[in-house]
Amino acid sequence: MERLSYFDFFAANPFLIATDPSDPLRVELEMSGFDPNKLEYASSPQRFRTKRECMKQYLSLLLCKGLINVKNKDGRLLYEITANGREISGQINSMYAIAYRKSASTIVRKLKGYTDQKLWDSATKWLEAKSFQVDLFDWVEGS
Repeated sequence: MERLSYFDFFAANPFLIATDPSDPLRVELEMSGFDPNKLEYASSPQRFRTKRECMKQYLSLLLCKGLINVKNKDGRLLYEITANGREISGQINSMYAIAYRKSASTIVRKLKGYTDQKLWDSATKWLEAKSFQVDLFDWVEGS
């Protein structure tokens, strides 16, 4: 579930990974409709924690509706979309859904070979809080 949380979050926020303007992945994502200048990128660590907390509920709903199956493979849970899930998800054709599918495909391709440790280490770096800082102590009246 932790890996799935990372994949889902970074598929929705791919510019946290694709930071170099010359990265072909970044250009591809921009062409798919993603905006690298969204203000919400500044609060990424908090949004990721919230999203991860909701993941169990999301997966439970998908399972109850028959849109996914869950299997135990070598002691790890494997989530797999069902034929019904594939059919229903294919009917969602908003601009965001189209861009998200493109981003998810790209992000999964990039991250699927990462070990759990490498994914965790990389995600920690990508989710680094980049806050807007104002140093009030440097402000001098009249300057």
